[in-house]
Amino acid sequence: YQRRVPGTVVISGHDEVSATASNTSSWKTTNTPSIISSITRSCREPMDLVLFLNQILRFTYNQLSGQPQFSNGQLSVVKSVPADCDDFLELAVVPKGCRRIEEVEDTWPVAKVKQRPSAPTSTGFGSSLLGRRIQFPVRYFGAGTVHAIQGQDAPSLATQISSDAKSKYKLWLKTQITTLISRVRYLCTFTFVGNMDEAFNCIRILLRKKSPNQDYIDHLLRRLNILLGAPQAPIMFHYHPFRPFFREIPGAQIGFVYMLISIRLPNVNYTGETQNLKVRLQSHQNKTGSE
Repeated sequence: YQRRVPGTVVISGHDEVSATASNTSSWKTTNTPSIISSITRSCREPMDLVLFLNQILRFTYNQLSGQPQFSNGQLSVVKSVPADCDDFLELAVVPKGCRRIEEVEDTWPVAKVKQRPSAPTSTGFGSSLLGRRIQFPVRYFGAGTVHAIQGQDAPSLATQISSDAKSKYKLWLKTQITTLISRVRYLCTFTFVGNMDEAFNCIRILLRKKSPNQDYIDHLLRRLNILLGAPQAPIMFHYHPFRPFFREIPGAQIGFVYMLISIRLPNVNYTGETQNLKVRLQSHQNKTGSE
């Protein structure tokens, strides 16, 4: 069903559950609040989707066949809102990689999408009960966290910071404030929310601090910088903030770039890349890896 609000259309989806994802006829509508809450936590599509013309949305699935093609997370702009749940939602497909939309180009292709099931997810009830949501395959595009936009420039940014240890807005690293400021191109688009004196006091405190790794990085650069002469030995690990000899080597196969430095001969080092760091280090120690 849909509820009309001035200037908007609200399309409500519904949730379904099944013991198996492969049998399409086994999916049944559910109205159990706890199951709906579980699906909502893992589902990207909102239950009640508020739509209006020229709204910016993200696709939630990949369409790699037919035209137009688009990818999960790619932006789109609402060109026409559906009249009901069975109607099409018309979206102008924004070019890949574009995150700032000044105006909709006439050359952008238009996709017509209907309500479809989301990817099945565990409901947490029973060992095999799955859930999914029937809704238009889009989610909202709006404000995001600083961590979510790493590597991107934000057109504007608002944040609250504090030096109070009990505040939920407390920052504790110098690199946190530099990361915040570097997310915008111009400082005039950066806004501090809350008490301005408290924000400036927090900035002053953080800028006087050293990064936990700063002493160790400076030490490595002094020891290994061949422009200043022959490398010096030994490398002192008491500068390291985390005592690397007592850290477990990750076993995840996610890809690593690593450097091995000889403690006895600090001018001897090796840089490599591997999917599994633990396996690669073992091969080095067994002298079966790269020399």
